[in-house]
Amino acid sequence: MPTITSLEPFAISVRETARTESCCVAAVYVRLSRGEYVAVKDGRRTLVLWDSVKARRAKLQPARFKAPKLQPNRFHTMNRKRTMPSDPSGAERMGRNPGDEKATIAGERSCYDG
Repeated sequence: MPTITSLEPFAISVRETARTESCCVAAVYVRLSRGEYVAVKDGRRTLVLWDSVKARRAKLQPARFKAPKLQPNRFHTMNRKRTMPSDPSGAERMGRNPGDEKATIAGERSCYDG
């Protein structure tokens, strides 16, 4: 039974090269100008040689990572149980004492009345 081998293209378009390399078309042209890829012209089309794409990939350095510094979880403080304030009316937050009442004319409500 014959075996099926995958065929590699001789050359691919600039757009296909950009898609293969996960970059934009302009980056492919920059790499062509630097000599990172070898290209041929077929009429008006620019074709990038597949072997040059593979050669550039082979020259890439492996990524090196340092372990990140552990920082306290910013959500840690948000997940704590919240306690009710001693004054549920919120008078302390408004800058006044809870027992402090403004003198009002009889029948009128003050701005501090809920």
